[in-house]
Amino acid sequence: MRKTIEQLEGAVWREPAHGSHLAATCHQLRKKPINQFSVEDLRLMIGQDIGSEYLVPVAMEVLERDLLAEGDYYPGDLLKSLITLPKQYWETHSKQLRQARDVASRAFTRLEEAAQLDARPSNRDLMAAIEKFLNEPPL
Repeated sequence: MRKTIEQLEGAVWREPAHGSHLAATCHQLRKKPINQFSVEDLRLMIGQDIGSEYLVPVAMEVLERDLLAEGDYYPGDLLKSLITLPKQYWETHSKQLRQARDVASRAFTRLEEAAQLDARPSNRDLMAAIEKFLNEPPL
């Protein structure tokens, strides 16, 4: 998709009032064509629930190719941002919810199999987030 989030939403945000790095980065990413987003860009914006309507399908494509796609933090950080979106998002995107649960389940199995070899805290945290996501009642 060559369009930006600004173009898709039809809304241009004012410059951030405060100088936080996060706010400035999110503001810049709204102006970047979605087809140029990196895994880190997806992780960051989905983690802030900005443009999720347009970015979740792109993130799902990335996760289908690599269940533990990594932004700047750790393997699986994109998946964690995705599965920790607010429930309101999933309530209106049931097809994506099913797909996200399938990806999360496969990632959990992979992490579980590797747990004896790699017990990093980030892996344990990701597994806990996946379990919570998978065990939430269906919408």
